[in-house]
Amino acid sequence: MLDTIIHWGLIAYLIVAPTVAVFTFRQPTLAFALIVAGATALIFTRLPDISSLKLLGLQATLERQIGKVQVTIEELQKLAAAMANANLSQLAMSGQMLHRLNTQAKFSMRDQIIASLKEIGVSDADIHDAQEAWIDVNCDMLVSVIEAEAEKLLPSAPEEINKLPEAAKYGVPEPETLEKWRSSHKLSSPRLDQMMDEYKRLWATGSMKDPSIIPFNFEMRMKGQ
Repeated sequence: MLDTIIHWGLIAYLIVAPTVAVFTFRQPTLAFALIVAGATALIFTRLPDISSLKLLGLQATLERQIGKVQVTIEELQKLAAAMANANLSQLAMSGQMLHRLNTQAKFSMRDQIIASLKEIGVSDADIHDAQEAWIDVNCDMLVSVIEAEAEKLLPSAPEEINKLPEAAKYGVPEPETLEKWRSSHKLSSPRLDQMMDEYKRLWATGSMKDPSIIPFNFEMRMKGQ
């Protein structure tokens, strides 16, 4: 009951106070200040009901302002995703050129970047797109590791894997393609199974449970050789 009284009291204030200021005291500036003060009080006291407030065009104004804020948030999310793309691309290649960061350290940095993107509400699709170079580079190296492990069970494995169809986006076989090839030869070992699970996870999310599977200072494959 008290909330209702306060609610309608503030609405009455929004109507009466500015009117008195304009017609009695001839103070339009004062009227505007009173409107702002009253509207602010009304917003903070009846915020859950603001969507139902239709007074002097206030609802439309609030909706426009909320829309502007939403646009700004979306722009910041896109900017954050673009910056993450650049940072992860550079991070992915750092071990290839500088030989300074081990795989665990790079994935730890990646995890922090992705966590930050999630905190500000960047979509899963945009987060995945931001990791395009990251996934490409690390999947390429992981394929080499898988080839070496599979070669222990099948000497022709590296040659056969290199002939598998590659996804246009990443230049490496899709997990399903690699899994079908492995199943066709019935290749299995605890280590190879772990590597394949990591390959699927890396492809889908950009993350790995055990980044050390990719050795420190490991190099990308030389395509065509």
